Amino acid sequence: MRKNNIFAGNKFFAFNVWDIKSAVAVIDTSLEMNIPIFLQVSASVYSQIDVKGFIDFTKEYIARKNAKVILHLDHSKNVEQIFEAIDLGWDSVMFDGSTFSLEENIIRTNQVSNYVKNKNVLVEAELGIIGNVRDHLGERDKTEIPITMIEEFINKTNIDMLALPIGTAHGQYIDEIPVINHAFIKEIDMTFDIPLVVHGGSELPLTELEKLIQHKNVKKINISTDIKQAYRKGILGSEKNDLLIEEGFNALLVEREIYKSIKNVVKEKLTVLEMKDG
Repeated sequence: MRKNNIFAGNKFFAFNVWDIKSAVAVIDTSLEMNIPIFLQVSASVYSQIDVKGFIDFTKEYIARKNAKVILHLDHSKNVEQIFEAIDLGWDSVMFDGSTFSLEENIIRTNQVSNYVKNKNVLVEAELGIIGNVRDHLGERDKTEIPITMIEEFINKTNIDMLALPIGTAHGQYIDEIPVINHAFIKEIDMTFDIPLVVHGGSELPLTELEKLIQHKNVKKINISTDIKQAYRKGILGSEKNDLLIEEGFNALLVEREIYKSIKNVVKEKLTVLEMKDG
């Protein structure tokens, strides 16, 4: 899969991981279902892990297994961090300039786009603040970025995909499911030829994910919180199955429960792609 045709006929789920073991669980599920994915590391995780150790193992594992996986740095506001990730071998990067002015967002996004020139690395950008669940969900679906602003941003940057506020949020929705602005997504599709990225895809009902994936311009849906919760459920399942008792404790059995829990979540999401019409 090369940069210039990555989204031609393809749609992706993107899963955030934090270490080698969570990465392996996601990659293995992608392999079993034969569905390409994005494997993401957030900028905050990137700053806390042994980055070179992570990418050396992950890249070797992907190559050895012949997996169709795009390694992506998510939500970085640090251009130097992005440059480092590109030099280390990341396939895709996101510069998150959503908190900057339009002008500054364009300038910094172009710094990244110019750096990847001839490097076959994808660039994602964000325009408008998608925000977190702690923000008021009821107001988020009313927020639309002006078409003129989107047009200026696309015309003045060389990006491969764009994240916009559509009603979703980062984090755990708990009891309040967001209202997706499907009309806005359709308007963007009719106006611009740009792949859209949906942030905050965790905990959305499968019916909503199916509806999102049917939009021609929605090419990537991010899943982070669900993977973290799968890790937690794996630990709780271990406790329920008496795998955490002191006598005869076997760490590998607990790791296996976590592995299976993460795989189940990834499989559930990828099944949506199997059902899509195209």
